[in-house]
Amino acid sequence: MRKLGIGAESTTRVRHTSRGNREHTKTSASQRVAVEGVPVEIVPTAAREHITGAAALNVPHARRLGGDWHQSWFGVRPTRIPPEQITDEARFGRLLDRLGRAGLRDARPGLALLNHPGQHWPEKVWTATHERAVVEMAWARLQRIAGTDVPARPPPIDRHDFCRVLPHLDQWVRVRWWAWRLRGVLTEAELTIWSQWQKEWWP
Repeated sequence: MRKLGIGAESTTRVRHTSRGNREHTKTSASQRVAVEGVPVEIVPTAAREHITGAAALNVPHARRLGGDWHQSWFGVRPTRIPPEQITDEARFGRLLDRLGRAGLRDARPGLALLNHPGQHWPEKVWTATHERAVVEMAWARLQRIAGTDVPARPPPIDRHDFCRVLPHLDQWVRVRWWAWRLRGVLTEAELTIWSQWQKEWWP
C-alpha cells in the first residue's frame, strides 16, 4: 500500500506534468493530504463501539507524527469500515469496562487532513488514539488465540514498529499503564501470553 506523506515540518508531493517532467511542491503538516480513491464509508460510532486497529492508526493527528500511514481510508470500490475494526461487547467488553473513555478521540479533524468526507459527519466519530489502538489490537489477538493451539509468538507489535507507530514518550507511558490495568481482568492463560508480549513490546 502507498504510504501517505505526512511530516512534522513539510512533505514533498510529486506531480507528473504533461511533458513527463516531475514537479515537486512543499506542503506543511497542517495542510490536507491529496488522496485518490473511493472514501471508505463512515459508520455510526459510540464510546463502546469505536474505531480501532489499523483504521484508527491510519487517522493522522493534526499536531503530532505517529500512527501507520497507509491509504486505508480510500479504496478502489465502495466499502465500509470492517466490523473487526470496530469495538464490540463480545470481544472488547472487559477492556471497555477497564479503560473506559481513556485514549478515545474524535476522528473528524484527522479525516479532514485526508480530505475524507467523514470530516463532515454530524456527530463525533469515536476512535481510539494511536496508543490505545495498539493495545486494542493486542487485546483482539489475545481473544483469538487464548485457549487455542495458535502460538503466541511473534508479539502483536515488535519493538521496531512500536517506536515507529508511537514515537512519543507519553504514548509509551500510557501503553504501559493500560497494559498493566488490563492484567487485572485477564484469565490465567491470557495473563501468561500478555506478560510475554509486554516484555517484547517496549524499546
